[in-house]
Amino acid sequence: MTTTRTRNGRLGNATAVLLVARREVSTRLRSKSYVLSTLALVLVVTGMTVGTLTLQDERSHVVAATDEAEGYLEAVRTAAQAAGTDVTTREVSSPSEAEERVRDGEIDALLTGGPAEREVVVAGEPAPDLRALLDGAVRQERLAAELAPTDTDPETVREVLSAPAPTRDLGSGGSEVNERLVLSLIAVGMLYVFLVIFGIHVAQGVVEEKSTRMVELLLSTIRPWQLMIGKVVGIGAVGMLQFAAIVVAALASLAATDRLGDVPDTTTSVAVTALLWFVLGYLLFATLLAASGALVSRQEDVQSAVQPALALLAVPFVVGVTLATRSPHNPGTTVELLSLVPLFSPVLMPLRAALGEVPAWQHLVSVGLTLALLVVCVALAARVYSNAVLRVGGRVRVWEALR
Repeated sequence: MTTTRTRNGRLGNATAVLLVARREVSTRLRSKSYVLSTLALVLVVTGMTVGTLTLQDERSHVVAATDEAEGYLEAVRTAAQAAGTDVTTREVSSPSEAEERVRDGEIDALLTGGPAEREVVVAGEPAPDLRALLDGAVRQERLAAELAPTDTDPETVREVLSAPAPTRDLGSGGSEVNERLVLSLIAVGMLYVFLVIFGIHVAQGVVEEKSTRMVELLLSTIRPWQLMIGKVVGIGAVGMLQFAAIVVAALASLAATDRLGDVPDTTTSVAVTALLWFVLGYLLFATLLAASGALVSRQEDVQSAVQPALALLAVPFVVGVTLATRSPHNPGTTVELLSLVPLFSPVLMPLRAALGEVPAWQHLVSVGLTLALLVVCVALAARVYSNAVLRVGGRVRVWEALR
């Protein structure tokens, strides 16, 4: 590889950053801890995905009936027992309240109306086994009603047997929002965990080089801020590889269980948004953690040194998730405004993107403000790092490093 040096013998900015990043990637990819942790995460994600899908397949369907359709439940129980389908039946007194429970996903199907006007109320397309069960039960009851007269026409009986259950669909809004909420919490949870893990790796790497005096050798050819940025970029690239391995494992598990088609249509946009904010959020907090690591000389002091930076990450996560999950159907203006604040954006923007559409101008504003704050953080972190990384012994105070 050809390197570019300045007149004083130091490497050029881009070259120095890339060399440090390559060193970090090469070192960490050969690390047993990294390989084992990646394999463990892949196995855990695969197991959780397959296990969750298995539990969903074995979940009991909930079928309710209003007062006038109460007799229909016996036909449903009989059909469920014959088909081997796990069904829980309930009786409800208020049709309007029951329809709300259908929208919220508590009830899979609601039976209303008398024998001649039987209707199945659902929220979205029911599971295939439940659909077949309801259609079969409706035909049985209709057949019994039609055979009651002594002069029943056989053709009428055949038509009744072939007719599906009349269905009134309330729309999949409630269940779709619930799916999006789960998807958003998974995306943001993974985002938070990876930001914390690899941000701490940055701080630990800084302290390791400082305690072994390796930093003194490195700074003979590159500038302190180049070393800091290279370390942040290299460890971030390794984190992205691990993140990608987990996503591939999850998709492979879905494909192996023939459930890849069940992935919500918003998954791609959510993944792209999560990736964007992973990069921005990581760069924002990793630079602060790198500066925090430069303040101490022992690995035992890393945890206390990085606590302020981790608090800046934890507060937006806790507040953002609490506000967004309190009312997923309508997150509200508070969440919308906070998502434009740079420290909250890496958490709230992926949440909002998963729960619904986010206007393009809000994406641009939040990204612009975050980039502006990133420039300020890089400048301050580089100053702290440069002034503190060569000082060994006791802990360096932030204000001293800034001076």
